[in-house]
Amino acid sequence: MMGRDGGTERFFLRLTQGFHEAGIEQEFAVRPAQIWLPELAPRGRVHQATYLRRDPISLLRLWGLHRQIARFAPAVGAAIARLEADPARRARLAQAGAATLAARFSKEAVIAQYVTLFQNLAEEKAQR
Repeated sequence: MMGRDGGTERFFLRLTQGFHEAGIEQEFAVRPAQIWLPELAPRGRVHQATYLRRDPISLLRLWGLHRQIARFAPAVGAAIARLEADPARRARLAQAGAATLAARFSKEAVIAQYVTLFQNLAEEKAQR
C-alpha cells in the first residue's frame, strides 16, 4: 500500500475532504482504478485517465484535461475570502491541523512507529 497508495494519497483525501466541508467546488484528475476513488467521488467530478506523453491518444487526453481545467476555473480567491470572513471556520481548520500534527508526531507516536518498524523488519528477517 505504501508508495502508490501511501501517505501522499491519504493527505490528498484529507485535503479534499476539508475543501468539500468548506463548500469549495473541486474536480480531480487521477489514475484509473484507485482503491480510494469511492471516497473521493462525492467531493467533486473525477477525471480518470493515464496522462502519459507517449502516444497521440495520451496527448489528446492531456489536451482535453487542460481544456477542462481552463473551463472549470476554480474560484480560489473566493474560497480564501470565505475562510477569512469566518473566524470560527479558520479556528476549526487550525485546530484540526494542530491535532493531526500533535497526534502523528508526539513522542509516543514516533516511538510506536519505530517499534512497529523494527518488529516488521524482525519478522521479515525471520521469514527468510
